[in-house]
Amino acid sequence: MRILNIMLGGKKGGIEQAAVDYAEALTSRGHQVTSVIRKGAAMTPVFAAKNLPVSEITHPHAWNVFARRKIHRLMAESDIVLLHGNRAGDLTGGLRRSPPVVSVIHSRFFNRLPHFTAMIATSQAMKDKHEAAAGCPIYFIPNMIRMPQPKERSDFRTPPVIGVLGRLSPEKGVDLFIDALLQLRARGIFVKAVIGGLGPEEEKLRALAAPLGDAVHFAGWVGDKGAFFDGIDVFCLPSRTETFPITVLEAASYGCPSVATKCGGPSEMILDGETGMLTEIEAASIATALQKMIEAPEAAAMGKAAYRQAAQSYDLPVIAEKLDQALFGIHKTK
Repeated sequence: MRILNIMLGGKKGGIEQAAVDYAEALTSRGHQVTSVIRKGAAMTPVFAAKNLPVSEITHPHAWNVFARRKIHRLMAESDIVLLHGNRAGDLTGGLRRSPPVVSVIHSRFFNRLPHFTAMIATSQAMKDKHEAAAGCPIYFIPNMIRMPQPKERSDFRTPPVIGVLGRLSPEKGVDLFIDALLQLRARGIFVKAVIGGLGPEEEKLRALAAPLGDAVHFAGWVGDKGAFFDGIDVFCLPSRTETFPITVLEAASYGCPSVATKCGGPSEMILDGETGMLTEIEAASIATALQKMIEAPEAAAMGKAAYRQAAQSYDLPVIAEKLDQALFGIHKTK
């Protein structure tokens, strides 16, 4: 099939990475995939590095009639259209003869529009939330990851190194993580931390972390995920809300055990006590879970179990087959 894969965000983040993954997965299944992206988007080199065809849009906003016309022309030449993000939804409506339009629900900030033929939820909870009012079929297909070859991880460092990776914005809960580190320090437990990512909260978070001195390193944007996860002992996801965080999959793919809040998606991804640990969305609970993970003799086994689970359930070829089946079904019934 000729598939149009639309993602109009300009930054680097989870939705943007997912759009690349969709293009790669569906191309691997033999489809002709063209991704529509914002001109100058941060993910442009990522598409190029994977030889994934793109069509660029300047000023992709609902008011831009030229952007809308170009997208409608590309839609008319396609068999099915995939949407990532609300801006893509705003620009794809109003076409008299439209191919099936499938919108992927990546976050709680999701706008359901009348021209959607179907939706893909990246978590079961999100599918349940939208199903009653959807007005169209919803498929549960989780995010995916390209699994690296397994490698043996060494024992925890002294002191252990805990990593956080994500946008430095309030919903990601990095302030809770820093508070948890301060509480661990008060308990006489010394760790180091690496915080990867950029965002509007960086200055505030640096100030919160100042009492911890050089025990906390702000790494900025992380391009080499392998080096990041090889450089930490435990991954922490302290978010206040998440749909299906790719970072937890990335940690699992490197055999790194995770401590994550019960903020949505992680509760479906992590088997508590087996492939990682789940905790309440508060600093004291995060601190306690991190302490348990650091002191747990089975922590290495959790990392290995997380790797096996990710390989079985979330590896790109596994999800590519599910996407393939869903899109063929949607195309047939349109």
